[in-house]
Amino acid sequence: MPFLKPLPAPGSWWPRLLLGALLVVLVFGACSTSEFTVENASVQAPLVLRYRIEKRTQLLFSYYDTLATEVLYHGRPLLSATLCQPDSGGPTLGRLQRLPRYPARWLLRVQCLAGYEPVNSVYLLRLTTAGPRLHRIGVENSGYSSPPFNLAADTGAVWVPRTDTSGTVFDLEQLRALPVQFPAFPDSVRRKFDEPTEVYYLGPDRRTLARLFSPDTTTTTLSEGQAIGRRTTAPAPAVYIDEQDIITGRLQRRRLPGRMLSAENPFQNARWQQDSIARWHLQLTP
Repeated sequence: MPFLKPLPAPGSWWPRLLLGALLVVLVFGACSTSEFTVENASVQAPLVLRYRIEKRTQLLFSYYDTLATEVLYHGRPLLSATLCQPDSGGPTLGRLQRLPRYPARWLLRVQCLAGYEPVNSVYLLRLTTAGPRLHRIGVENSGYSSPPFNLAADTGAVWVPRTDTSGTVFDLEQLRALPVQFPAFPDSVRRKFDEPTEVYYLGPDRRTLARLFSPDTTTTTLSEGQAIGRRTTAPAPAVYIDEQDIITGRLQRRRLPGRMLSAENPFQNARWQQDSIARWHLQLTP
């Protein structure tokens, strides 16, 4: 019958089937997820950092995400599972910082998960002839971020903030941790979205902790709903000096109007001075 076309030969379907199968392999094979580890033995030697990395491939692009970071010493992990609660997953390293003033010492920020919230603890790691030793300093409020550690001016102590007014000072020479509570600043001085300059000093007596604080004096543009307004009120330039005897709890606050801490070098122009009853006070020089 002239109006019926002949069926194609069976062999002519094979190229189309092979092409379709190839496209399926390319599409589904190009979307994959895999994990691998990478070690770095040079940055913090003799410690070794091991990164567990996830690779996600989507068509022609690949994405990498660091899932966890371990610290190894002589091939053995230093962060044991007991550092976290049983239901919070394994510990991961948030930050590792060598202390140049002390041989074979590092500060570590270790993160655990409590539900979906991170819990960050700071430790001092010492490598001794008897093996590595971890000293727990305290819990801090850094969240998912991992900012630099708050080392005191002479790097002989570290301040671990718990809140804006409380935290732990750890004496790196005496290996002693003490809780500290500072008085709060009014909202007109410490505002929610500000970036103040704040540094710490530990006195020569190893018991007087000083906090120097300069408020953020810039004017900020804030958005509230559909209205965008410019805030014109800002704290006046000043340096607040809080001194606390971490043994007795004695606290003194001084305000130096018109002075500001340098954001680039906030530790400059400060020195300790002893009064007539042998108490140490921090003084700012011109």
